[in-house]
Amino acid sequence: MNINNHTDFNSLFNLCDINFENISNYEEVYFFGDISNSFASRARQIALHLHIFSGVVVFSMSDEKKTRITNRLRIDRSFSFVTIENIPKNKKVLIIDFNDDLLGKAICQKIKTENIHVMDFIYALSELNLAHTYVSVKEERNKIISELPNFRKIYDALTDKLSKETLVARIQSYLILDRSPLLFVKIPGQMNFNSHGDFRGSLCLRSDEIYVDAGAAHGDTVSQFYDLTQGNYKEIYAFEPDVINYNSLGRLCQYIPNVYTFHAGLGDMNQTMHFNENPDNRLGSNFMNSSVPSEAEDVGVEIFRLDDITQRSTLIKIDVEGYESKVIVGAKENIKNNKPNLSISGYHYPEDLIQIFNSVEDCHHYEHIALRHYGSSLYDTNYLYSDIQAFE
Repeated sequence: MNINNHTDFNSLFNLCDINFENISNYEEVYFFGDISNSFASRARQIALHLHIFSGVVVFSMSDEKKTRITNRLRIDRSFSFVTIENIPKNKKVLIIDFNDDLLGKAICQKIKTENIHVMDFIYALSELNLAHTYVSVKEERNKIISELPNFRKIYDALTDKLSKETLVARIQSYLILDRSPLLFVKIPGQMNFNSHGDFRGSLCLRSDEIYVDAGAAHGDTVSQFYDLTQGNYKEIYAFEPDVINYNSLGRLCQYIPNVYTFHAGLGDMNQTMHFNENPDNRLGSNFMNSSVPSEAEDVGVEIFRLDDITQRSTLIKIDVEGYESKVIVGAKENIKNNKPNLSISGYHYPEDLIQIFNSVEDCHHYEHIALRHYGSSLYDTNYLYSDIQAFE
């Protein structure tokens, strides 16, 4: 199977009917890539749901390494450690790959030459009916397959080669259940915007910005904006509905001039709405009722239309856990009249990229539309819109 990225959208249709080996058919399953962020965030979840989990493949043995991995997994049953050379050859073995870089993926390709099965951890999530973000990977894959004609419309509208490659890579990763295509196209080390003239990777900031931050969280992007502009901007409007995040945002913004903070969300109408505060992941608190985790606290939070708060903007960043299209609808006059640069997260739900694209088109047809991926997993795929900045 060729996992190198390319721009041929039509080739995606040939990947829809791949038959994957049932994970329960394997006798033993080992994990590989213990130093990656994906291992840290996903290995325990998969191990707890996989009764044939047998151990972890390591390059070399040490008590420190064994203890570190054991502490990370925190599971009650025993498991073993094996080196690459000692992976069992007399059993049907599967290696689950958690590596977040192309070097790790290359090592996995070498392991495959020994007739050992290696699959990305996305495959394991799908087989175990687990979610990567909010809905199960299996459901996301099926949804993407059903929406391929609509994704084709987005592909045709994207205005630079890397954007087309990124869309193909994102879809391909779901179809083959492997993140490798995304590793070929990811933009490392930045997200949303920059101040050093990198017109290809993110939005270039100017000195007169009126910045709207929808989903400001604890203030990380507000702080990034302030640092990159060195204080040379007009105004900041920051919206955050999670109370713990908002309190952190408020403390930070005491030291940032010309900023207006709102303990509220943005949406398509002014209302008070149920909001799911997730104490275990404050960045995942959301208005999307279909994804309420069992530990979430359901509270009432105000939502405003951006058009009713301010009629001025030059830059809007939206990262609101699947509510992005609603924010765009409530900012229609801003977008139509001001044509602000936009950075919009499009990875929370499988239909997000389609809904966001249609919502922005209803407001204004931008001259330049880009898609960029910034992470080593399925998170952090963003739309970039601009009438003044090309992305080539």
